[in-house]
Amino acid sequence: MSNNLRQRRVEADGASTKHPDVDFDDSKKYGNSYVPVQNNRRAHKLALSLLAIIATFVTFYKIWNPAEVVFDEVHFGKFAGYYLQRTYYFDVHPPLAKLMIAAVGYMLGFDGKYDFANIGDDYHDHDVPYIGLRSLPATLNVFCTALIYLIMKESGYSLIICVLSTAMYIFDNAMVTQNRLILLDSMLVFYMLSTIYAYIRFRKLRHKSFSFQWWLWLLLTGFAMSMTVSVKMVGLFLVALIGFSVIYDLWNLLDINYGLTMKQFMNHFYARAFSLIIVPIFVYLFWFYVHFAILNESGPGDSFMSTRFQDTLKFSPLKMAALGKYEDGRVSSTGQQVTGVMESSDNCFWRIKPTIPIENNGEPVPVRNGDIVQLEHVVTGTNLLTHDVASPWMPTNEEITTVPLNTRYEETLFKIVFEDEDDNILETHMTPFRLIHEDTKVAVWAHNKKLPEWGLGHLEVNGNKNAIDSTNYWVAQEIKGKNATEINSKKNEKQLGHMPFIKKFIELQSKMISHNAGLTKPHPYQSTPITWPFMIRGVSYWSKEDTRSQIYLTGNLFGWYLSVGGIAVFAGIMFADVLARRRGIEPIDEPVRHRLLQSAGFFFTAWALHYLPFFFMGRSLFLHHYLPAATLNYLLLGAMYQFIFIDGIDSPVSFVTRQSRTLRFMTMKAEIPKKVYAIVLVTLLFQIGMFVFLAPLTYGLPMSLDEVRSHQILGGWKLQYAASRTCKSALSVALIRPYISIQNRSFYHQQNIRTYTTETTIPSGDCPGCGAPFQINDPTQPGYLVGKKEEKQNKKKPQKKLQKKTLSDKEYEEIMANLDEDSRALLEGSAVTEIDMKEKEREEEQVKQQTLSKRIICQRCHELHHYHKSTTESSPEFLRASQQYGSLEFLKTKQDPLVVAVCDITDLPGSLGHLPQLLAQNLGARVHLAANKFDLLPKSSRRHEQRIRDWIVQHVKNLGLPTKQVASVTLISAKKGWGVTSLMHRLDRERRPTDDIYLVGCTNVGKSALVNKFMTQIRGSLDEEGRRLKEQLKAKYMITSSAIPGTTMGTIKIPLHVLGMSADKNREAWEKRRFVVRERYLIDTPGVINEQQLIHQLSFDDQKKVVNQKEILPITFKLEPGKSLLLKPIIRIDLLESSHPVLFTVFSPLSPHITRTEKLPPAYALEYKGHSRLVKDDKVLRVDSLKAMDEIVRVNGIHSSHASVDFSFAGAGWLALTGLFENAKFRIWIPKELDAHKVFTIRDPPLLPYEFKGSIRKFYGSGERTNK
Repeated sequence: MSNNLRQRRVEADGASTKHPDVDFDDSKKYGNSYVPVQNNRRAHKLALSLLAIIATFVTFYKIWNPAEVVFDEVHFGKFAGYYLQRTYYFDVHPPLAKLMIAAVGYMLGFDGKYDFANIGDDYHDHDVPYIGLRSLPATLNVFCTALIYLIMKESGYSLIICVLSTAMYIFDNAMVTQNRLILLDSMLVFYMLSTIYAYIRFRKLRHKSFSFQWWLWLLLTGFAMSMTVSVKMVGLFLVALIGFSVIYDLWNLLDINYGLTMKQFMNHFYARAFSLIIVPIFVYLFWFYVHFAILNESGPGDSFMSTRFQDTLKFSPLKMAALGKYEDGRVSSTGQQVTGVMESSDNCFWRIKPTIPIENNGEPVPVRNGDIVQLEHVVTGTNLLTHDVASPWMPTNEEITTVPLNTRYEETLFKIVFEDEDDNILETHMTPFRLIHEDTKVAVWAHNKKLPEWGLGHLEVNGNKNAIDSTNYWVAQEIKGKNATEINSKKNEKQLGHMPFIKKFIELQSKMISHNAGLTKPHPYQSTPITWPFMIRGVSYWSKEDTRSQIYLTGNLFGWYLSVGGIAVFAGIMFADVLARRRGIEPIDEPVRHRLLQSAGFFFTAWALHYLPFFFMGRSLFLHHYLPAATLNYLLLGAMYQFIFIDGIDSPVSFVTRQSRTLRFMTMKAEIPKKVYAIVLVTLLFQIGMFVFLAPLTYGLPMSLDEVRSHQILGGWKLQYAASRTCKSALSVALIRPYISIQNRSFYHQQNIRTYTTETTIPSGDCPGCGAPFQINDPTQPGYLVGKKEEKQNKKKPQKKLQKKTLSDKEYEEIMANLDEDSRALLEGSAVTEIDMKEKEREEEQVKQQTLSKRIICQRCHELHHYHKSTTESSPEFLRASQQYGSLEFLKTKQDPLVVAVCDITDLPGSLGHLPQLLAQNLGARVHLAANKFDLLPKSSRRHEQRIRDWIVQHVKNLGLPTKQVASVTLISAKKGWGVTSLMHRLDRERRPTDDIYLVGCTNVGKSALVNKFMTQIRGSLDEEGRRLKEQLKAKYMITSSAIPGTTMGTIKIPLHVLGMSADKNREAWEKRRFVVRERYLIDTPGVINEQQLIHQLSFDDQKKVVNQKEILPITFKLEPGKSLLLKPIIRIDLLESSHPVLFTVFSPLSPHITRTEKLPPAYALEYKGHSRLVKDDKVLRVDSLKAMDEIVRVNGIHSSHASVDFSFAGAGWLALTGLFENAKFRIWIPKELDAHKVFTIRDPPLLPYEFKGSIRKFYGSGERTNK
């Protein structure tokens, strides 16, 4: 930059003052004398190669650590698995980056079965090639460094500046952290930089228009820009950048002084429109086409899409689909109330009546689009009506009600309007439709907000005056009297529906935009855009407590703060230049100013467009959203270093296009002082030093507690294990502690000597572990309390400690003599007594905290907890059924109790036992059904959670429990904590201040484990103090759980406030109504023993095998007539007749075995004789005898690859039957002591019909295998 100011040279009249863009001109038509300044190519190649090697080392360093799921790898690794499994999913981001990850996984042999369930899951346990998957974004990060170097080089910056910008990016902790994990940002930044590089190359060819290279770089710009948007929607910011640049370029071309005719100008316009609009659109659509082509099977994303979309997917369980709203005819005493509910019932059926005569000849007539009908409520015999009366909840909408038949005819007419006009017939689950009132033209609509008490908490249904609102649509769920299974069994395999690609794309794109905008749920690590450049708040990605390792996203403090300074300097320079030029002063040489505007201005605009729009977004935002802008900021930083520290520029970087008289304003050679190298070197040393300091947070390296705290530089950083602790100064510890030891020898002596009581007392009450009453008489019965042993005082160990902690009087006097006056006054003054008392209080508090977690439990609980076995008699002999039902007496006495009914999802209906009949005693009970052990189901079943919930509701309904009592169904895992937090939130919303929460269920469904898991879900931050309190809580209230049925013997109460569930929002209102709000409890009741469960027929070791089973891995067997399938040791299934072989998919912890039926004893069915003559495997003979059911079970198989029915055995899992077979006859054998009708159940439809995949690897049994 010139140091001398000069007056502006005034051009002669008529002379053009416009100077061409010398930075991006590559024409040779003006001769070789004015070619661009050529830098040392060899030096550039050497620098770029060296930087690439460094970037490779920095990025790939310990890429295998941690070998666990980190942050959003739970999402994008899972999505890649969905592609490999070809199951449909939904995500707010376009598909390109996830397709790239899936492609790498496919080449590495990853099958996609692992679903990346939780942060911290070990990859080695699931055979995930995570190093290869992480290598893709890491490799692209190395390419990003090369692109940054090339962008700076092509923009005309000196070699030292190219090295500076590139090295600043390489040693940025945030870039390394984000771009070496299975995330999308590396792809986003790579394509963003590729677009900028291609556009700069295109601009440099602007005066070689329509040449091959010109077209090549223009098309590459459009292609790379489209790839950027195909990774993330924030790529639209790059579209805006290129768009503004192209508009500016076209504006200059339109200038008459440029010398183009309108035809030439339009050719430029058409070329840019084709390359930068048409081509990117087709590239963007192409990736969605690939997305739909691969994901052609039903999956977890079904529920986000329309029913027509779902109909195009294979194995789509539309007959099990859940609807968002249902019309419900719950009619009040005045016959006026029509509301919406989330679960259907008999009151939800409406009869569709035509309003014109129809000749049907006895055949059913379908409902068609545009039909005008009346809707008759089946239960009450009244017609649906709306009229010009305000609805109770929304006065702007019309009231919906019912009226007697044959009254107010005109006001009961509704027009059926389909969402898709191409549909001709109304089909259940398939045809969304609106009900438009003929008289007032309003649409029947349900509000999401619940009605107050008089509306029973249902949803209001009213007439929406905005008839075209997208939320006005309804879907018919069920036809009364029609069984979908029977109808489908008579039809051939369902043909997939068809939906044009463009409609699928528009639907998915609209869902992506709306759901992305709806991501507003608060997150502990979210931050606001204003804090990003200063890194006020980072993001915790992963942590491991035993080594205090953690990955924490934060940028390089030095680099980011220096980049912010670069932005401020650029803005200040441009403002000062504008002011100076207003006064006729030229502070900056023309070529330098031109480069500053064209290049640095471009980088500044790119940074602003990738940063400022986030200020206007309402969704949750995180620091990693700033990474593209931070990358662009390093380009601007390099431009500022060139401007400030280097005199002049290398110009032109492209060929001049004007008359030679303008060359004196454009030709220049940069002069690089030696001090510039020192400045750049110092800058990089600071950048590298900060990078190395923060490297443990970047690479997840082990740290000590002090190291963790030292890395928490800013107050907003919330590092794990860095919670501050209050401690006294070193002077206090060193000087005061000896004095306390001398003065309080007796106190310490008492604290360090253990004393034991010889008195045996019986605590009042029940055992807190199992609820059994304490007793000291019979060791074989529950509740037995062992007396404490008498021990002598341990004197040696305390004396040893005492010698270390105390001083003699002589030693104390010597120390006091060597102290200065202030220290001596401190020890001898009045402060000593105060310090002494505080020390005593602290010691007493420690003792108190240590004893808080200690509690007295019975011998049985102690043995079960520590040795996993017990010599005490099991619960069936101790706790009779009548006693158990007595513990459920609240169902008869409590008004509308809040009940959590826990069942075992792997044992339905066996684990429900008598609960439906017991809960039916109180029709006002609010039942939340918790289906436990969801983690035991195969991982693929997690894609169908909503269908499983619907299946459970229907099954419970069939067992006699009214579905109106079931407030919710939650799939949980008490072992892993899945769904437990969601269940607690539901209970918190439902619970009134006067409510206790009752846990009921059969034995071994996991009630006690669920209670223990509740105590690990305490709300609030979990710093070290919080973890300590949580451990104390678990130790004080932990309930004993084991594989023995009936471990819990009596009711156990846990105060709700210790679970964080006592903060009642409406407490004050209830107190005003004079309710006495006392302490409320979570009450665990003894498990109801279902003696028909097969688990009671097993030995204790086998019981542990069933209860403590891991994830069920289904195995498929082929069974032919004349063969038997044994589930050792208590189940036998004989296939007597069948038209074709039957495929059994076993979902049971019992060991399966196939043998010929003729080899088994025909009369006594494995009756135990002490030896085996016909069965080689002695393990089969583990029970006294089996007996055959009186009835022969007959089943028809209706699908070649989907299960038709389940054979469920109470307490022993189930088998799914697959295949096309007719009139298959089975004989079922079970232990003779049990009632076969209560043990064996045929479940139709099956729970997991899609687990059978037809793979040859799944067929075993008698050495036979079969193909699909």
